[in-house]
Amino acid sequence: GVEAAVRKGEEGFRALKANSQDIVTVLTPDAVAVHQSAAAERVLGFMPEELVGRNMLEFIHLDDHAAVLSALTGLVEDPELPAIATFRFKHKQGGWRVLESVGRNRLDDLSVRGIVVTSRDITERVEAEARLLDNEQRYRTVVSSLSEGVLLVAADARLHAINDAAAHIFGIEAAT
Repeated sequence: GVEAAVRKGEEGFRALKANSQDIVTVLTPDAVAVHQSAAAERVLGFMPEELVGRNMLEFIHLDDHAAVLSALTGLVEDPELPAIATFRFKHKQGGWRVLESVGRNRLDDLSVRGIVVTSRDITERVEAEARLLDNEQRYRTVVSSLSEGVLLVAADARLHAINDAAAHIFGIEAAT
């Protein structure tokens, strides 16, 4: 009947939550965790119970505290608006994981009574972007130091970049 369907739905929801890659944390307004999902262990190396009761700022990189505190303050001041923050969180085995989090104020919801934060590990994406920027910078350094003229022209025949040697050859200003 209805009770069995509700029970089955709750079991399905618990299984979904237990296997999620996203970390779900419920915080007090001063950043103390009152609930931590199982994903914390997979992503951060901490058992959920190791984080519950602790102030999450203990684990957040000092350089990221201001952004996180600003997001929390915004959530408390304007409960209707979600807050987004990106920050480094200490992994239990050392090193940092970069998390992108969305927080929602549910302090007035009697079934939650906290700030619900859903966090996704974006470390690999951030590292890939950094490698891409590094490669681009190396490419620009190599091209600009060549004594041969180099022009980058798009398919629509617009000039995208020109190194100093090509600028000198054509008597125009370099646009690398």
